[in-house]
Amino acid sequence: MRACRWMLVAGLCAVTACSEQRSPMSVAEESQVRPLDPDREARRAPRERIARRVALALADPEFRAYVRRSLDASPFVERKLPFSRFLSAEGSRAGAALARTDGSSAAALTADLTVAGRLEFYFPVPSHREAWQGGDELLVATEVEDHEAPVAFDTKGVRHVLDPRTPPRTPVLAVVPQETDFDSPSALEGAVIAPCDTCDTGGSGGTGTGGTGLPQPSDGPPSLRMTYFSVNKDFEGWLKGAPEYEVHVMAPVSPTDTTHYRTLYCIGEHSSKYWNNDNDSWTGDVVLMSPAELYAYHSTFPQNNYSILAVEDDDTSCEIRVDRDRLSAMIAAVSTAYANYKGAR
Repeated sequence: MRACRWMLVAGLCAVTACSEQRSPMSVAEESQVRPLDPDREARRAPRERIARRVALALADPEFRAYVRRSLDASPFVERKLPFSRFLSAEGSRAGAALARTDGSSAAALTADLTVAGRLEFYFPVPSHREAWQGGDELLVATEVEDHEAPVAFDTKGVRHVLDPRTPPRTPVLAVVPQETDFDSPSALEGAVIAPCDTCDTGGSGGTGTGGTGLPQPSDGPPSLRMTYFSVNKDFEGWLKGAPEYEVHVMAPVSPTDTTHYRTLYCIGEHSSKYWNNDNDSWTGDVVLMSPAELYAYHSTFPQNNYSILAVEDDDTSCEIRVDRDRLSAMIAAVSTAYANYKGAR
């Protein structure tokens, strides 16, 4: 097997619990909630109106109890709920409650939901989910663009601008852009759809799932395996919840175009090649390329080695949202710099 010439690992993770938490009244500057993209800016007002309606509805103890039951019963990762389904459940109980809060109509709520885009509803900070016992000390937050300051509302409808780096002590419910495919079996809590069937499972694994134990020496054909993963810094806002790490095996676009790269295989939580890790470090064993896939790659690209790119990909599973030319230039530059190395990190 030819060794990978270099490995580029870039990871983003979400902040969950922090030792130094600020009051929601310790606000960020208003300028931090303004993304530059005009198309995204158009979604701000309807998302804020939706979040405010939810917060006002939560002033009702019965509605708070209903929300708590609904979230606790969620079968999805992080106890998330698809927001539109939550609104329409039990005869549109939540939808009717939201429409009543500010005197608007159901049609006005529907119009805001249409512009706001698909949303999901949950506690992005696990300690907040554990701490909330159904009381009215609660905030409902939303955002348009990651890294901006989340806008939140309390149960009286008062608007707060939260610190984008540190969650407040007050539990925060998020109404944010949907990043979970709720129709996929892999969205279920604890789901393992395609476990690593070529991994040794006799050893003890570390954090994460998708293959455990360490690979054992074998006289069989070689495969490309990952046994360790680590990132040393996070770049994502806490309102995003848990990260969605993926590993991409990158290949040239074609045998005649080796200056641009594409994802050949994606290994992640919502991929047919399953691997799930939401921690800064992971140890275990997962197959990135099988012997047959390695052979096919080297037969197709005899003069080009594959590259490994690890990303945190919350919004779109197995899709790298980076300009193709910029990504290819980055890969080519690192490949040239480390051309004489068997591997680089």
